[in-house]
Amino acid sequence: MAKIKLHTGPGVFEVLSHVCRSPQEAMKQFVENAADAIELIGNDESQILIKLTYQVIGSNGSSGRVLKSIAIQDNGVGMSSQKMRQVLQLIGSSEKLNSALRGEQGIGLLAFALIAEELHLASTSEEGTSSSCLVLKRKWLKSGHAEIVKNCPEHQHIDRGTVAYLEGILPEIAGQLSKDRIKEYLGQQFANDLRSNLYSMAISDDHTFEQIHPQRFRGVRVLSSH
Repeated sequence: MAKIKLHTGPGVFEVLSHVCRSPQEAMKQFVENAADAIELIGNDESQILIKLTYQVIGSNGSSGRVLKSIAIQDNGVGMSSQKMRQVLQLIGSSEKLNSALRGEQGIGLLAFALIAEELHLASTSEEGTSSSCLVLKRKWLKSGHAEIVKNCPEHQHIDRGTVAYLEGILPEIAGQLSKDRIKEYLGQQFANDLRSNLYSMAISDDHTFEQIHPQRFRGVRVLSSH
């Protein structure tokens, strides 16, 4: 395990609130990263998969489900542990925080903090090679801390590409990240790529994946937590 010092600080959450104005926009950062990774590899069977995992609460006939985690998986170019270190060393530089430029030099990874308590980014750039795991936690950001774990036992995979695990979804925004809302939003935001068949995109909140199709953008939608 390697510990990395970030250039983040007490103002990081305020900056992020300007970078991403909704939970969907924060999650979009990871889908954009997946699309970029796919473009770099030029795979004919490129795909992005979004998996929602729920925790069952309650009992005696009054049980319900609470969103626990979101995983965004791609079969793009992937990252080595060395590349992860380079990305982390650029995250939160004073220049990026002051200008709040979305998606440049990895600042988009910090958007996890608007959705979840932790980000575990498991990735490998070589097929058949065990992935490493970049770990960021909300409670670490003010002090500027991150970790890279090689051969992470919990999130390890050997297929080239990346899986971004957003774990511990914040209760106050969980209701805004339903499968249907995400499906519609991503269908609008990535409509051109999906129409061009640059990759396929699918989403699941159980064991079945549903294809995300391009949608026509219908303007700004007012979101609620209900």
